[in-house]
Amino acid sequence: MKRAFILCSRLLLMVCMAVCFTQAAFAGSGNEEFKSVNHKGYNTLAPENTLPAFELSAQKGYQYVETDISFTKDGVPVLLHNPNINVMARNPDGSELAQEDIEIGTITYEEALQYDFTKGMEECKGTKVARLDDFLDLCKAKSLHPYLELKNNGDYTKDQVSGLVKLVRSKGMEGKVSWISFEAKYLKWVSEEDPKARLGFLNIVSDEETMKASVETAKDLKTGENEVFLDLANKTEYVTYDYSLCEKEGLPVEIWVNDEYNEFLGITERDVLETLDPYVSGATVDKYIYAKPEIELSPGVYTYNGEARKPEVRVRLDGEKLKEEDYELTWPEGCKDPGTYQVTAHLRKGIFAGAETAEFIIKENDN
Repeated sequence: MKRAFILCSRLLLMVCMAVCFTQAAFAGSGNEEFKSVNHKGYNTLAPENTLPAFELSAQKGYQYVETDISFTKDGVPVLLHNPNINVMARNPDGSELAQEDIEIGTITYEEALQYDFTKGMEECKGTKVARLDDFLDLCKAKSLHPYLELKNNGDYTKDQVSGLVKLVRSKGMEGKVSWISFEAKYLKWVSEEDPKARLGFLNIVSDEETMKASVETAKDLKTGENEVFLDLANKTEYVTYDYSLCEKEGLPVEIWVNDEYNEFLGITERDVLETLDPYVSGATVDKYIYAKPEIELSPGVYTYNGEARKPEVRVRLDGEKLKEEDYELTWPEGCKDPGTYQVTAHLRKGIFAGAETAEFIIKENDN
């Protein structure tokens, strides 16, 4: 399984190298706190909700990723959007499943492993359904902030939701995730286990009345210790919706872009982002491209001397050296023992701000 994951990641990286990363000025890009959330991982080049897709999200420069949680028959939380596995699962030979509508809740995790979760992407053969705990480990390693969707078709129990919050806590990710759902009761259960948890109420707003109802539901999720936001469906007629009630009640607004709907209308994710109301503080999207910085480390190689070592970092964008306030550096722990270490520079400004990673080495002292 690990070998298949590495193979898929390498193939996808080769594709990514052909993509040109550009920077432009966009409406709303003055919001330095804008959250750009990659929907189900970078699912246009990797199977959605799989570890290779989220690995690719990090490579593309995303800091936030969205995924969907389902449970197997034996209670293992896995990443899956639909209640059945047929959209994603393939037999090892690449053929589609003969049996229709195999629901993930009717098979064990071990039974799920007999299938490849590739959605027909041949280059990712061998990719298996992702466990939530492995996903959280990846997010922690790659400094990704996950949006965990509790599906309205999930039929979760309170104990299951409580278990999810405890799993996040056990992985050292408490306070570093956002919980989203169309079902307010699931979010309420999350807050009972963790009153400080960041919660997003998902909804489709079509008029003033549904907006008022959404606001009231979201307000009821506040514990006095947490952040609550509305996560609304984006369709062209809603982009310029009046968010004054949200602002009055102190509710941030994020949107999610329905890519298939946009294609039907003949618009792109970029079209949507360029016309966002300035109050919107985040967007969940499939594939728009980031501006990525270039990183230079000096020196790139150290000899072990028992002390922590950190090279000087120079960050540029389109050849221009950036000021320290324009980016944030993420360092690994230690930087002391012999080995290879990675430092990541995250651009601070703009909806399309991305990240890049560079490596430095501490080698053995031969003396």
